[in-house]
Amino acid sequence: MRLFTYLTSIVLFTSLSSAIAQQEHQVTVQSNFFSPQNLVITAGDMVTWNNTGGVHNVNGTTATYPGNPESFGSGAAANA
Repeated sequence: MRLFTYLTSIVLFTSLSSAIAQQEHQVTVQSNFFSPQNLVITAGDMVTWNNTGGVHNVNGTTATYPGNPESFGSGAAANA
């Protein structure tokens, strides 16, 4: 029984500490620059990109970038 309690405590502590360690980051995009210029993230962190420089879209099609494992895109350009 003690072993079960000990292992349960370790699992609970590990899951709580990883949830606490997650961070949210903000990146501003404007006129061909990013702020911050460099950002170090870890697995589980969340990054929000804010375009303040007008109209923009995302194009990651395999026709444009043949090295992509699959296509993705945001659709028509929009000012968010």
